[in-house]
Amino acid sequence: MQNLRGGNGQVGIVQQVGPKLKAFIGRFRSKDWEEALHDLKESSIPKVRWEAAEKLAKAPPRPEVIEALVEALGDKHPFVRWKAGEALLAFRREEAFRLLVESLGNRSPLRRAAAAEILGRWGDPRAVEPLCKALKSRNQDVRWSAAEALGRLGSPEALDCLMKAARDEAWGVRMALALSLGKAGGRRDADALQTLLKLLADPHPSVRSAAARSLGWVGGDGGEQALIELLTDKHPQVRAEAAQALGRIGGERALKPLQELLGDEEETLGATVSQVAQAAINSIRRRLLLGRLGLRRG
Repeated sequence: MQNLRGGNGQVGIVQQVGPKLKAFIGRFRSKDWEEALHDLKESSIPKVRWEAAEKLAKAPPRPEVIEALVEALGDKHPFVRWKAGEALLAFRREEAFRLLVESLGNRSPLRRAAAAEILGRWGDPRAVEPLCKALKSRNQDVRWSAAEALGRLGSPEALDCLMKAARDEAWGVRMALALSLGKAGGRRDADALQTLLKLLADPHPSVRSAAARSLGWVGGDGGEQALIELLTDKHPQVRAEAAQALGRIGGERALKPLQELLGDEEETLGATVSQVAQAAINSIRRRLLLGRLGLRRG
């Protein structure tokens, strides 16, 4: 027992060796991270670069590590950009946030778009203003990422920016705007709801589908009737999204228009339009029954 406690026993040996062992491990890890830093910057092989970014997520958040990861957001390979972004989110350091905001003005559109995406996931309201500026970028991928990021942030200021950009020339950006307005809570803002209703008449079916989906999230006055009218859209994806949204917010008057889709066998959303409509009908009937019984769906 004395050996286990005393300076001459096993514990004493561990206490003597411990600091040296820790120092050795520290030097080994430092060398490992330095190699990863070099690989991220210099390797011509994408797999080596993204594995390096993954390793650096576990490194001490030193300035040179953060700077290298931010620079990697401009990498040509999407997986490298993704791994670099995940590492920066793991750090959550003020220096990383500052560099991400600065990256919104970088010459590389890849880096600007990636920075916008990460800032949206970061969740800091200070990012709203620079992201609003990014919505005016000439590059549609940057605008798309900025719109999605603002939707994640969801503040009143973010909603204002999204609504101003609802006439973007790129349909992908308008689609992102429609989805973002729903995620940001259009029900709390009458102007946002009106913007969604207008997007239901967009010339591109993906934008109409996105607007229908968002209306299913936020509801609001006029949403149900607009979705009912969308059930006759010429694109099956739009009809299915409208039906699915009505399943969330629709009432009794939506039942008959939905029943008219029960013979629609076009495939979309992993099912036929008819199947989506039937699911919506079942959902509405269940909701109406619970309402009559004075119960709320938990």
